[in-house]
Amino acid sequence: MLSVWKDKAKRQFLWRAFYYIGASGLSRATSLILLPLLLATLSAEDFSRYGLFMSFIYLSMPIVSLNLHIAPSRLFFDYDAPEQQRQMLFTSLASAVSLTLSGTLLFIIALTALQLSDPVSQGSLGIQGLIALTIIVMIVVEFGRTLLRIKGNGFLYLVVSLLQSVGLIGTYFLITVFRFIDLFDGLLIAFLLSNGSTALVVLVYWLRNFKVARFNRSMLSKALLFSLPTSIHLIAMWAINMSGRWIGLLYLTLAEIAPYVLVTQMYSAVAMLSRAVFESLLPEYNAAFGAENYRHGRRILRFATWASIALILAIYGALYFALYVLQVDLPQGYNPSPVMVLIAALISVLDAIYLQGIQLLQALKKTHLQAVTTVISGSAAVLVSIVLVHSSGETGLLIATAVAWLFQAGLSNRVAYRQLDQKMQTPNSSVLSIDAYLDGVSK
Repeated sequence: MLSVWKDKAKRQFLWRAFYYIGASGLSRATSLILLPLLLATLSAEDFSRYGLFMSFIYLSMPIVSLNLHIAPSRLFFDYDAPEQQRQMLFTSLASAVSLTLSGTLLFIIALTALQLSDPVSQGSLGIQGLIALTIIVMIVVEFGRTLLRIKGNGFLYLVVSLLQSVGLIGTYFLITVFRFIDLFDGLLIAFLLSNGSTALVVLVYWLRNFKVARFNRSMLSKALLFSLPTSIHLIAMWAINMSGRWIGLLYLTLAEIAPYVLVTQMYSAVAMLSRAVFESLLPEYNAAFGAENYRHGRRILRFATWASIALILAIYGALYFALYVLQVDLPQGYNPSPVMVLIAALISVLDAIYLQGIQLLQALKKTHLQAVTTVISGSAAVLVSIVLVHSSGETGLLIATAVAWLFQAGLSNRVAYRQLDQKMQTPNSSVLSIDAYLDGVSK
């Protein structure tokens, strides 16, 4: 019986990992396919406006919603009764949408009253309204993704990603063919429609599987304590991952910074694969921590960490072999040095180790400590970038990013394991093997 259960656990993990990695790959593929189409159809000004639009959307979401829509990713597992689980889901989503609606309306009213013109909407009330609606829709989409991860429904997670990708590319392509609307406006509408259809799918899934429950104020307080620090964390993460580009442009030309941008895209893509490994095991480790089975939850996270590192080393080994042994040529001006690729590999490994600490802090509901570690790391990234960009150029920017991720990995795990030791009141156990993990699942 045990061997049968082990086989079942293996299959569940492998299929979830396949679906989540596939969803991550779709996200990257969409960017690669859409980019040439945008360059061929948009002016340089509109292309820059679209970049600002995307940046504003992803920066605004954790600010206006306080990240309440992701609170169920951990708090859902604190409740065994289905009615309480439904209340947690409804309270989190309703609160996030209400705050987002209020925040975006106040922002539009302020722009209008002060007669200010932002670079994205350029004073157009219609575009401002479209941006506000897009932020609300994206909140629902992220809530839906959280819900699918909670239930371990990797297949529908992949379908949702496919719907987003095909919807965006297909809708914008049709707009470019028939040109019945300004292309920049059409691109924003295509983005809204693709995410709107995705939001509709996840809402139907939610209503069919959980139904609407009553609003619970006490649960809102718990959700705020969990989610507010994560919103600060996301803003600080934006500083870690994006500050190097902005600081670099103060001292370097666009051509000089191109290899750095390419390498950052490289480790960002690999980071999505690491997250897919952790997400494929999210139901198991959050259920373990929810049941206060801390040893088992820790074992699962350690297994996810080592699985991610093995995947990272395999990818970078193949990449290094292709670039510097087979000497595969990249377009002129985009060839990174071997040192930059090795630093990128180090960043990816540190990111996997960091994920263990951060997921542990979230599982223990210590998200305020998560925010503190990220703010420290973000500050380090900015300061080291300013110092090293003068002497080492784009390599210095990459070193600054590695320093920030070293802070992230070290601080998050040190703080997380201190918190875990207080819960367990026992020393840390040894590194987990796959058989030990599966034995834990079967118990």
